[in-house]
Amino acid sequence: MKIEFAKREDWEECKWLWIEAFGDEKSYIDLFYHLFVQKDNLLLYWIEGEIVGMLTLLPASLRYIDGSQTAVKYLYAVATKKSFQNRGVSTALLNAAQKFAAITCLCPATKELFSFYEKRGYSTCSWIKEKRYAQSELSVLWVNFEQAQNKKDFSLLEKEFFVHGQSSVKLQEKQSSSRLTAAAVPLKMKLKKWKITTISAIQYARFREVSLAHLSYIFWDDELLEKILLAEGVGGSFYYGISNEAGQIEAAVLGSMHETQLTVKEFLGEPEYLEEVLGALNFFYQAEKITVRLAQAFPMGESRPFVVFSMSIPPVYMGLVMD
Repeated sequence: MKIEFAKREDWEECKWLWIEAFGDEKSYIDLFYHLFVQKDNLLLYWIEGEIVGMLTLLPASLRYIDGSQTAVKYLYAVATKKSFQNRGVSTALLNAAQKFAAITCLCPATKELFSFYEKRGYSTCSWIKEKRYAQSELSVLWVNFEQAQNKKDFSLLEKEFFVHGQSSVKLQEKQSSSRLTAAAVPLKMKLKKWKITTISAIQYARFREVSLAHLSYIFWDDELLEKILLAEGVGGSFYYGISNEAGQIEAAVLGSMHETQLTVKEFLGEPEYLEEVLGALNFFYQAEKITVRLAQAFPMGESRPFVVFSMSIPPVYMGLVMD
């Protein structure tokens, strides 16, 4: 048995272990290795020349409200080959990882795994709130209806579109026609006029810093955050800025759509803007269910544990992590 960092020639075997453990597409795994794996961040557990376990260490910082920072390693893709499970492989890798950082942390994939990591010395120090909506609960906003009829894709998002505060509509698609029809319903708008538009990773990063300055939170440097957003995008995610008439970003959103489920992994902005933004996004997605992750400070949603740490620390917001 030995634990050591992977060499380039080990990658292909690691990718097949990833597929066995998580079932992701090979194309996504290839991209992850291209973007994130370096000579000193992919730990492997070997038994008799066979890779039976692995984990990846990603560098991050915890930024506290008082301005101080602590370096951490975020652990990702912790996996053990099925035929070697329950033999202490993951535990040995977790212990080895702590040699390379004062604090390590990770997001357990299931509720059951929280107790698994707690038994190995980890503590839950990050919670999020989740707010769930059924489609019937969302009033989809009026979004340049004349241009948008017959379109249910992202072409308008990429070109920028305006949401006006005079009224909103609940959109319905008739089975017998390809045209969308609208029935006006009243909605008190918080923003008189704003637009959703594509923004760069750097713009997202700067707005994120401003929005989260009142919280303790996980901070990724610009290069790594850009890679995370790229990987999220290839995996089916999107991120947009919401700006006012003067072009100032008022909110930002990172999410993904899978089948009929729209998931917003991070919403940055004032709570009163949330449902308007969701309504505008759902004009295109027409999701049947929407789930939004929110910081603990939000006045809505139900709290749940999210990230565990190798030592007990003050609560931190960890919304934007790879999970």
